[in-house]
Amino acid sequence: MDNQSKIELAKKLHDSENYQESVKILLELENLADKEENFKNLLLSHSYFKLKEFDKSFYYAQILSEKNPKSEFASQLKYLNLVELKKINEALIEITNFLENNKASLYKTTLEELLEDIEKNTIEIYFAQKIIEFAKRDL
Repeated sequence: MDNQSKIELAKKLHDSENYQESVKILLELENLADKEENFKNLLLSHSYFKLKEFDKSFYYAQILSEKNPKSEFASQLKYLNLVELKKINEALIEITNFLENNKASLYKTTLEELLEDIEKNTIEIYFAQKIIEFAKRDL
C-alpha cells in the first residue's frame, strides 16, 4: 500500500474513533512530502490526545507548530495537552503567545471559558489582562 492510501486509511480509522489503529499506521509512514507530514503529525497529535497520552500528543503538536507557527489547531492541541498535564501557566503562555500574533478562530470558545475563569478570580492577573485584550479583539 502506498503512503497516500495509508494516510487515507489512517484518517478513516481516526474519524471512526479507532485511534490506536490509526496511530499504528501513521507511525509506519516515512519519506512524506511536507503537507503529508504535517497532516500525519496533526492526526497523531489528535489521536494521542483522544487516547489520553498527553505527552505524545504534545510532542506531535509541537512538531506541527514549529513547521507552521500560524497553525491554531496545533497551538490549541498544545494548550489542551498542557491543561490535561496540569501545566496551567504553560498552557496560558501558549495561548497568549499564539494570540499575540494571530486572531482567534478555534480559540474563541477557549477565550470565552477563560473569561468565566477570570470572573471567578482563578487566573493570574497578567494572563487575565492578556485574555481580556484578546477577547475584546477577537470575540
